Amino acid sequence: MHAYGRKAARRFRWFMGERFDGFERAGPILRNVSPTYVLRYWRAK
Repeated sequence: MHAYGRKAARRFRWFMGERFDGFERAGPILRNVSPTYVLRYWRAK
């Protein structure tokens, strides 16, 4: 969660968005030691 807004993370999400039809974000998952988001992609283009 702490790196979600960083430039490298945004670039990674853009890169994955170019290769998959869509994604969803679940979270934040607060029971983890450091809270996190889960990104799930489906169907490669």
